[in-house]
Amino acid sequence: MKKLLILALIILVSAFSFPQNINVTFQVDMGVQVQKGRFTIGDPVKVAGNFNGWNNGADVMTDVDGDTIYTITKTLNVGDTLFFKYIKGVDTW
Repeated sequence: MKKLLILALIILVSAFSFPQNINVTFQVDMGVQVQKGRFTIGDPVKVAGNFNGWNNGADVMTDVDGDTIYTITKTLNVGDTLFFKYIKGVDTW
């Protein structure tokens, strides 16, 4: 019984000791901006935040199916607080 308790404790501690990652999907719908003439389909859309050093060119989003919803999935640490902005075109936040 004592060995089983020690094994359970080791498993529990190791589960919380190692960084855990999760996939986070960022999505932005540019459809309204297209209708207003403020965005041209095919222009780059990016996401910048504290997870990529606020690098406004690091994470380019894609619109694979042409529905004006741009998407990117990032692997981040569970429990992190995220701050981010979407960027349209070259450098417009």
